[in-house]
Amino acid sequence: MGFPDDTPPGLAGVLATLRGDVEPSSLWATLVDLAIRGVASVHCCKGALLSGGKEYLLRWNESSSLAPWEQEAIALLEGKRKGTEREVSLLSLFQTLAFGSKGYRKALEGSLEGAGLWSRERESQRKRVLLISLLLLFLGLAAFVVGLIGADAWLGLPGARAAVAALLAGAGVGAMVLFLPYLLVGALSSSLTDQGYRRGLQWRAAAKALKEELKGEGFNVERWGGDRFPAYSIALNLTDAFQEAVKKGKITAAPPWFSTALADKAEVVQFGALIALMTASSTGSAAGVGGGGCSAAGGGSGGAG
Repeated sequence: MGFPDDTPPGLAGVLATLRGDVEPSSLWATLVDLAIRGVASVHCCKGALLSGGKEYLLRWNESSSLAPWEQEAIALLEGKRKGTEREVSLLSLFQTLAFGSKGYRKALEGSLEGAGLWSRERESQRKRVLLISLLLLFLGLAAFVVGLIGADAWLGLPGARAAVAALLAGAGVGAMVLFLPYLLVGALSSSLTDQGYRRGLQWRAAAKALKEELKGEGFNVERWGGDRFPAYSIALNLTDAFQEAVKKGKITAAPPWFSTALADKAEVVQFGALIALMTASSTGSAAGVGGGGCSAAGGGSGGAG
């Protein structure tokens, strides 16, 4: 089957969410795609013991032929580097990307909008629905709490105060029940255009087909992006599929842009671990990538410097 088209990995990841969300995995996929094209590289070397004994350094070159969202990705790296060397520790990127990148997100959304795949109007409507729902849920919860406190304080007292407390509590529960589905609708609604949503469904179907193909013996990496397969694996959250391809010997060598100074495991296995870490960082679960102990001159850099 293969992927539906040659949409860059970062954009494909946004389409595949079906909501038009720019997730950290899209930015990681963009950085890997830049490495595949010779703009960046990753070097693995010995790091601090607390970091699992490894450190990954990302290095990059200057390039004048980058898309707007790729320029923002490089700008993010430039903002994180220390000294004159164009390199950053992946640990610092994990911490930064946990909060996202506004410049990258806006550039990616602008590119998708220009292609007719993403709607700023739908995004604004989606945000309004979420904001109003959250506000009303908060007011409902506040009314419920005030009602409970009032009912406890005024229990047994004559007059309308107990009735008011009961009314507040009931209104609060009613508001929460009424607007919780509204909140869910807002969270699940899409900022993609109809065309973008259809493209997203195609990418979702391709990801599912890839998982199925890896269970058999007919996997062909050229049909699944070739050299760009690692970037698409990250963008589509298919790290398990990538690891399976490494395990079954369908990916037998690390790419030229990845190098390692460690000999504890095969280079391709260390490369697979890197891809897994990048995807894990998108969900905030990355660990074991540390800093310290690796100089700019250490080891090969796969063409970036």
